[in-house]
Amino acid sequence: MAHLLLCLGMIYAGYSTQEEIDHQLSYGMVGPKRDEAYANFVEGAYRARDAFSPKLDLMYGPADRHRLDFFPTPLGADKAPTIIFFHGGSWRLSDKFFANFWAEAFCPAGYNFIAATYGFLPLFSMDQIIDHARLAVNWVSDNHAKLGIDPTRLIVSGNSAGAHLAMMAMVNDWTETSLDPQNILGCFGFSGLYDLEMAHHSSNSRQYVTSVKDAKAWSPFYHVKRDLPPAFIVFGDDETEEFARQSAVMHQAWLDAGNQSTLVSAPGGNHYNTQWFARTEGDPLHQKLMAFLKEISQK
Repeated sequence: MAHLLLCLGMIYAGYSTQEEIDHQLSYGMVGPKRDEAYANFVEGAYRARDAFSPKLDLMYGPADRHRLDFFPTPLGADKAPTIIFFHGGSWRLSDKFFANFWAEAFCPAGYNFIAATYGFLPLFSMDQIIDHARLAVNWVSDNHAKLGIDPTRLIVSGNSAGAHLAMMAMVNDWTETSLDPQNILGCFGFSGLYDLEMAHHSSNSRQYVTSVKDAKAWSPFYHVKRDLPPAFIVFGDDETEEFARQSAVMHQAWLDAGNQSTLVSAPGGNHYNTQWFARTEGDPLHQKLMAFLKEISQK
């Protein structure tokens, strides 16, 4: 099949040139869209830290970047669902601090919020980084008494590379851990990278995803199974076509396995501000996300 695609002038997923592939995964990495979004993230993070008395830089593992920030809801943390969120950054940059702003949306609505970071490429391999995400989820469950939360009401989530890690945690079988996967109520991902074969073909990422075999092993849509909890998958309609395709592929894999999934295109959303839309009360995307969280939290 790969040989046939090359004969037809296509490299992967219908893209025929290296420039096309690199553009599709560029995210709009520089410019005013990113700068405006990150200014909002920083301001929101500081407000959230002032408002909700978080426990910062809790260590969930041995590496220096095995850290998370815990924001308890003021509405009764011990009975509330807890949202675990992995930040984006191409698996090699950014920080959990830039996800702290989500607490402004979740904590007043009755959800605990955790922003987690993880090891970065190239110091850690992709296999190791995926394990970091799974370790973080398991640590939250194991340390529920320390955090003062209900371990049977977890929600796993992320943005971009963090959405990839969240979904790789979701498809884990957990058999060699103490976590009961039935305690995960659901998951959501924003602008996720779920098909890493595209990264294998990108000139910016192929040094980290060096083979199709690895790409498939690290692509969560290949590993979806039955009896997973509901998913809420979001992309912005101002992102490149590839993010729409990857979100659709993840959504369809969830459905094909017999699970429940919702796919949402955010009008005017780019790779950064889609999160801000979802965090902002009154925005249609915020309303859809909160309705999803309410539904899965009632089960």
